[in-house]
Amino acid sequence: PLDDPGLTAEDQKAGLAFMRLLVEVSAPCPGGGPVKPPIMDEEGAPPADSEGPPPLADAPEGPVPVADPAPPADAPFDFERMRKEVELDPLEKCAAPLHGRRIAQALDGTGDPTPAHVKKVLDKAGYVHYRVLGLTEANGRVEFTLDLRGGELCLDGSYDGTRTTFDPYGANPGVYCTDVKRRG
Repeated sequence: PLDDPGLTAEDQKAGLAFMRLLVEVSAPCPGGGPVKPPIMDEEGAPPADSEGPPPLADAPEGPVPVADPAPPADAPFDFERMRKEVELDPLEKCAAPLHGRRIAQALDGTGDPTPAHVKKVLDKAGYVHYRVLGLTEANGRVEFTLDLRGGELCLDGSYDGTRTTFDPYGANPGVYCTDVKRRG
Protein backbone atom coordinates (compact mmCIF):
# COMPACT_ATOMS: atom_id res chain seq x y z
CA PRO A 1 0.00 0.00 0.00
CA LEU A 2 1.07 3.55 -0.65
CA ASP A 3 1.09 4.36 3.09
CA ASP A 4 3.77 1.70 3.76
CA PRO A 5 6.49 3.49 5.77
CA GLY A 6 9.12 1.44 3.91
CA LEU A 7 8.29 3.12 0.60
CA THR A 8 10.31 6.13 -0.42
CA ALA A 9 8.68 9.29 -1.74
CA GLU A 10 9.79 8.15 -5.21
CA ASP A 11 8.11 4.75 -4.67
CA GLN A 12 4.90 6.48 -3.58
CA LYS A 13 4.97 8.75 -6.62
CA ALA A 14 5.52 5.71 -8.87
CA GLY A 15 2.66 3.93 -7.07
CA LEU A 16 0.28 6.79 -7.86
CA ALA A 17 1.40 6.76 -11.49
CA PHE A 18 0.80 2.99 -11.50
CA MET A 19 -2.74 3.48 -10.20
CA ARG A 20 -3.37 6.01 -12.98
CA LEU A 21 -2.02 3.42 -15.45
CA LEU A 22 -4.48 0.80 -14.15
CA VAL A 23 -7.38 3.23 -14.69
CA GLU A 24 -6.07 4.28 -18.11
CA VAL A 25 -5.63 0.71 -19.37
CA SER A 26 -9.13 -0.28 -18.19
CA ALA A 27 -10.78 2.84 -19.67
CA PRO A 28 -12.10 1.09 -22.83
CA CYS A 29 -13.73 -1.63 -20.71
CA PRO A 30 -17.37 -1.49 -19.59
CA GLY A 31 -17.26 0.12 -16.15
CA GLY A 32 -13.69 1.32 -16.69
CA GLY A 33 -12.39 4.78 -17.26
CA PRO A 34 -11.56 7.73 -15.15
CA VAL A 35 -13.07 7.93 -11.71
CA LYS A 36 -14.45 11.35 -10.87
CA PRO A 37 -12.65 12.61 -7.78
CA PRO A 38 -14.84 13.90 -4.97
CA ILE A 39 -15.28 17.65 -4.75
CA MET A 40 -13.03 19.01 -1.99
CA ASP A 41 -12.29 22.43 -0.57
CA GLU A 42 -8.79 23.95 -0.38
CA GLU A 43 -7.97 21.93 2.76
CA GLY A 44 -8.98 18.59 1.26
CA ALA A 45 -12.34 18.27 3.05
CA PRO A 46 -15.79 17.98 1.49
CA PRO A 47 -17.50 21.38 1.27
CA ALA A 48 -19.67 22.21 4.31
CA ASP A 49 -22.80 22.41 2.17
CA SER A 50 -22.15 18.98 0.66
CA GLU A 51 -24.75 16.34 1.48
CA GLY A 52 -22.60 13.54 0.13
CA PRO A 53 -23.25 11.50 -2.98
CA PRO A 54 -26.84 11.14 -4.15
CA PRO A 55 -28.46 7.79 -3.33
CA LEU A 56 -28.40 5.18 -6.05
CA ALA A 57 -31.76 4.86 -7.81
CA ASP A 58 -31.85 1.08 -7.64
CA ALA A 59 -29.88 0.57 -4.41
CA PRO A 60 -31.11 -2.43 -2.39
CA GLU A 61 -32.68 -1.84 1.01
CA GLY A 62 -30.83 -3.21 4.01
CA PRO A 63 -27.36 -4.80 4.16
CA VAL A 64 -25.61 -5.75 0.95
CA PRO A 65 -24.91 -9.50 0.74
CA VAL A 66 -21.25 -10.52 0.66
CA ALA A 67 -20.20 -13.42 -1.57
CA ASP A 68 -17.65 -14.88 0.85
CA PRO A 69 -18.45 -13.86 4.44
CA ALA A 70 -15.52 -13.08 6.69
CA PRO A 71 -14.67 -15.83 9.18
CA PRO A 72 -15.54 -15.17 12.82
CA ALA A 73 -13.01 -12.99 14.63
CA ASP A 74 -11.85 -15.91 16.77
CA ALA A 75 -11.29 -18.20 13.74
CA PRO A 76 -7.66 -18.78 12.75
CA PHE A 77 -6.37 -17.32 9.47
CA ASP A 78 -6.89 -19.95 6.76
CA PHE A 79 -3.95 -19.48 4.39
CA GLU A 80 -4.96 -22.41 2.18
CA ARG A 81 -8.43 -20.93 1.63
CA MET A 82 -6.91 -17.53 0.85
CA ARG A 83 -4.55 -19.10 -1.72
CA LYS A 84 -7.39 -20.33 -3.93
CA GLU A 85 -7.65 -18.62 -7.29
CA VAL A 86 -10.61 -16.23 -7.38
CA GLU A 87 -12.86 -15.24 -10.27
CA LEU A 88 -12.04 -11.95 -11.97
CA ASP A 89 -14.84 -9.43 -12.33
CA PRO A 90 -15.89 -8.32 -15.85
CA LEU A 91 -13.74 -5.17 -15.72
CA GLU A 92 -10.63 -7.17 -14.83
CA LYS A 93 -11.41 -9.82 -17.46
CA CYS A 94 -11.52 -7.02 -20.02
CA ALA A 95 -8.41 -5.22 -18.71
CA ALA A 96 -6.22 -8.36 -18.53
CA PRO A 97 -5.64 -8.76 -22.30
CA LEU A 98 -5.16 -4.99 -22.61
CA HIS A 99 -2.31 -5.18 -20.10
CA GLY A 100 -0.97 -8.26 -21.87
CA ARG A 101 -0.89 -6.50 -25.25
CA ARG A 102 0.67 -3.40 -23.70
CA ILE A 103 3.41 -5.50 -22.10
CA ALA A 104 3.97 -7.51 -25.29
CA GLN A 105 4.32 -4.28 -27.31
CA ALA A 106 6.95 -3.06 -24.85
CA LEU A 107 8.92 -6.34 -24.72
CA ASP A 108 8.47 -8.21 -28.00
CA GLY A 109 11.51 -8.20 -30.22
CA THR A 110 13.72 -6.32 -27.77
CA GLY A 111 15.93 -9.40 -27.32
CA ASP A 112 17.85 -10.05 -24.13
CA PRO A 113 15.57 -12.47 -22.25
CA THR A 114 17.09 -11.71 -18.85
CA PRO A 115 15.33 -10.72 -15.64
CA ALA A 116 17.20 -7.38 -15.56
CA HIS A 117 16.05 -6.50 -19.09
CA VAL A 118 12.42 -7.49 -18.46
CA LYS A 119 12.39 -5.54 -15.18
CA LYS A 120 13.80 -2.47 -16.91
CA VAL A 121 11.24 -2.62 -19.75
CA LEU A 122 8.31 -3.20 -17.38
CA ASP A 123 9.46 -0.32 -15.19
CA LYS A 124 9.72 1.96 -18.21
CA ALA A 125 6.19 0.86 -19.23
CA GLY A 126 4.90 2.03 -15.81
CA TYR A 127 4.72 -1.26 -13.91
CA VAL A 128 6.37 -0.38 -10.58
CA HIS A 129 9.16 -2.61 -9.30
CA TYR A 130 7.36 -3.77 -6.17
CA ARG A 131 4.45 -5.05 -8.34
CA VAL A 132 6.78 -7.17 -10.54
CA LEU A 133 7.27 -10.48 -8.76
CA GLY A 134 9.13 -13.73 -9.32
CA LEU A 135 11.44 -12.71 -12.16
CA THR A 136 13.18 -15.98 -13.02
CA GLU A 137 15.17 -17.16 -16.00
CA ALA A 138 15.05 -20.74 -17.27
CA ASN A 139 15.55 -22.36 -20.66
CA GLY A 140 15.99 -19.04 -22.48
CA ARG A 141 12.77 -17.58 -21.05
CA VAL A 142 12.06 -15.06 -18.33
CA GLU A 143 8.98 -15.71 -16.28
CA PHE A 144 7.38 -13.05 -14.12
CA THR A 145 4.21 -12.22 -12.24
CA LEU A 146 2.58 -8.80 -12.22
CA ASP A 147 0.40 -7.74 -9.32
CA LEU A 148 -2.17 -5.56 -11.09
CA ARG A 149 -4.52 -5.53 -8.17
CA GLY A 150 -6.75 -2.63 -7.61
CA GLY A 151 -9.14 -5.58 -7.28
CA GLU A 152 -7.87 -9.13 -7.81
CA LEU A 153 -6.04 -9.14 -11.17
CA CYS A 154 -2.68 -10.87 -11.38
CA LEU A 155 -0.88 -11.76 -14.57
CA ASP A 156 1.77 -14.44 -15.12
CA GLY A 157 4.00 -13.62 -18.06
CA SER A 158 6.80 -15.23 -20.01
CA TYR A 159 9.25 -13.62 -22.43
CA ASP A 160 11.67 -15.51 -24.70
CA GLY A 161 13.47 -12.62 -26.43
CA THR A 162 10.99 -12.35 -29.28
CA ARG A 163 7.53 -13.08 -27.91
CA THR A 164 5.60 -12.45 -24.69
CA THR A 165 2.81 -14.68 -23.42
CA PHE A 166 0.57 -14.03 -20.45
CA ASP A 167 -2.07 -15.72 -18.31
CA PRO A 168 -4.40 -13.64 -16.10
CA TYR A 169 -5.97 -14.88 -12.86
CA GLY A 170 -7.49 -13.59 -9.65
CA ALA A 171 -5.91 -13.48 -6.21
CA ASN A 172 -7.39 -12.78 -2.82
CA PRO A 173 -6.06 -9.45 -1.45
CA GLY A 174 -4.77 -11.32 1.62
CA VAL A 175 -2.01 -13.15 -0.28
CA TYR A 176 0.66 -12.39 -2.87
CA CYS A 177 -0.12 -13.20 -6.48
CA THR A 178 2.73 -15.72 -6.39
CA ASP A 179 1.04 -17.61 -3.50
CA VAL A 180 -2.10 -18.46 -5.47
CA LYS A 181 -2.81 -22.12 -6.22
CA ARG A 182 -3.93 -21.97 -9.82
CA ARG A 183 -6.93 -23.96 -11.04
CA GLY A 184 -6.29 -26.96 -13.27
